[in-house]
Amino acid sequence: MEKQPSHHARLGSLIMIGYSHKTHPTQMVLEIGRDEHTIAEKLAPHTRGLVVLSTCNRFEAYLETPQPQESLAQAIELLEKHTGQKPLYLSGLGVARHLFRVASGLESAILGDHEVLGQVRRALDKYARLGLVSRRSMLYWLFTQAIRVGKRVRRETGLSRGRVGYPRLAWEVIRSELGETQGSVAVLGAGDAAMSFLASVCSSRVPARVHVITGAPVVPYTDASCPAEVVVKRFSGEPSWDELVGLLVGAEAIVIASKRWGLVPLLDALALGESGFPKVIVSLVDHETPNLAHRPLPGNIRVFTMKDLETLASQRLSERAHQVEKAESIVEEELERLLQRLYSSEADASIALLMKYAERLRREEVLETLRHARRGIDEELLYRALDSYTRRLLHPLIMALRDTALGANPLEAVEKRLRQAGGY
Repeated sequence: MEKQPSHHARLGSLIMIGYSHKTHPTQMVLEIGRDEHTIAEKLAPHTRGLVVLSTCNRFEAYLETPQPQESLAQAIELLEKHTGQKPLYLSGLGVARHLFRVASGLESAILGDHEVLGQVRRALDKYARLGLVSRRSMLYWLFTQAIRVGKRVRRETGLSRGRVGYPRLAWEVIRSELGETQGSVAVLGAGDAAMSFLASVCSSRVPARVHVITGAPVVPYTDASCPAEVVVKRFSGEPSWDELVGLLVGAEAIVIASKRWGLVPLLDALALGESGFPKVIVSLVDHETPNLAHRPLPGNIRVFTMKDLETLASQRLSERAHQVEKAESIVEEELERLLQRLYSSEADASIALLMKYAERLRREEVLETLRHARRGIDEELLYRALDSYTRRLLHPLIMALRDTALGANPLEAVEKRLRQAGGY
């Protein structure tokens, strides 16, 4: 029977190397992420398992290798040459702890980020499909455990409760202000902020009506399963404010998601128009709230700027911070379980070897007993057979206990003595 590696050896085969918002500028991390495919191709020959987790705030390569020190040196040299920056790296149990924390949202730029768990799952699926990580490998198993830990943290703590991203907060504010009414929402712009807002609308599973007002020739992408009705209203060139106000007719909420539209000019245009007013305006580009005292706006209109969203985000983060200790205790508890499972799997190998040895002794003793049973099997013959079987079975275990008393690893001592006695 081939000897299985110990739990230390199995964890020691793991390496994490990369960059994150905690150690490097976010823009640099994003640029590295654009080269994910190229970097993965260069790292793959130095590993027997690879998963790259690339997000807007981190680029981390997780490797499983039989020669961790050599592979780590090669990976560091490769990344430094490619990026010009020294990467962060971890090994062994540190990799497991870090991945558990990442999947739980404890290492995110926004504490408790709910999206990271899906990013971890998609990264594993992607590299499994590419054939760069085996489903029977230690690395694949560790990722599946990390996903399970992330789910438990989300289920048992409030670390991921309440949206913190500004586009998501904008949608929450609108829903809060509009109440149960299904009024239409107008979005000015079709860039990243607008698309993030649409994603928030879709994920909320609310059958809202959204009008995207843009001069972009490309239709904004929305999920096919999105329950919201999304309509694109295009204009060409530079529309006048009067034209813009005409496109906003009937909107109960307006989201400014493009810097080409300012909050103050929009308020002025609405005040001069005759199309009515929305109930709420949320700007994802303006930081300061304008002085509304001198503008003839109805008293019930609510205006929210980035500063207001930042205040709301800070409140959410403060609430989440109280959950950190509990989330961290779950991570440490799950790490202990991981080690116990690895210990157990190592013990299973020793138990299998012991059973194999016991079966071999049983056959030998049965044959030997039958060979001496010419006049039949009497009580004395059975006692001698059982005595011989017991002594032979216990001898390697007794010797292993003595080895353990002298400092040997218990499981290694048992396997060593069983192999010597059995001739394996």
